[in-house]
Amino acid sequence: MPSFTVFDASTNMDVCLTVSDADYQRAMADNTFLVALVNQEYSRRAEAIAAAADADEAEAATEDAHAPSDEAQEEQEVQEGGDQKSIFLWTTDVIYLLLSLYEENMEQFSAGKKTHKKIWAGIAAEVKLKSGKDPKGEQCQSKMASLKKTYKNIIDHNGVSGNNRKTWPYFKRMDEIFGKSGWAEPKALATEAGPGPGPGSSAASASDSPPVAKKARAEVLLDKFVEELRRERKEREEAKRREKEAKEAAFQKLQMERKSLKEQMHRETMEMMRKMTEAITGKKIDN
Repeated sequence: MPSFTVFDASTNMDVCLTVSDADYQRAMADNTFLVALVNQEYSRRAEAIAAAADADEAEAATEDAHAPSDEAQEEQEVQEGGDQKSIFLWTTDVIYLLLSLYEENMEQFSAGKKTHKKIWAGIAAEVKLKSGKDPKGEQCQSKMASLKKTYKNIIDHNGVSGNNRKTWPYFKRMDEIFGKSGWAEPKALATEAGPGPGPGSSAASASDSPPVAKKARAEVLLDKFVEELRRERKEREEAKRREKEAKEAAFQKLQMERKSLKEQMHRETMEMMRKMTEAITGKKIDN
């Protein structure tokens, strides 16, 4: 059965759909039907979240030794939404194109010469030019944030001793872009018994440490969601600040140019009046 990802701009989320061949073909041709599929998926995931919350309450007294799977996280990060105009279908080739364009524009994000909004708008325009697809700048930005989040989660998971190694179709390409940056390094090496002992500590002292209660899955997901919102809000505020400064600088420049032009016109007028007076009176007038 075909699987594909749909970006919902109303919730800034990617929705993975698995449907029959017939439904896939219909969704490609009928956007209304595609929206209906997305909303069905939202309803299914809402039920899954409720079931997961009940399970968390039942297991509150027992420490969960395993981290939640990516699938569980995805089910708990959805919201109701999905209108026909805000959905964009991300295919594999368009995602790889987005990654290449992001890599080409990475220096612009730190240069500060353009706002992030303008950079993403330019990337979206390139996606349209090279693929024929027409995402918005904010859709490209949200998709990239989602890819980076998944990449970081896999690195953290694989960095824990005892975990089964996970892979991902875009992992190699993401690693080529971000592998040397250092921001995605695993938080800490650990075993199923907990974090490994730091430098200078002994296994005995680590085992004597009191156990740290693990947060419920829903609480962990909420913390990550809030952190992501804060980061995006900080980026938006920084972009607005730079845009405001650019407007103020342009206004000051315009004011200076107008003042200079006014002074020049005044000097030229006075000079013309002096010459006319000299011509009429026959007397030379000192400046």
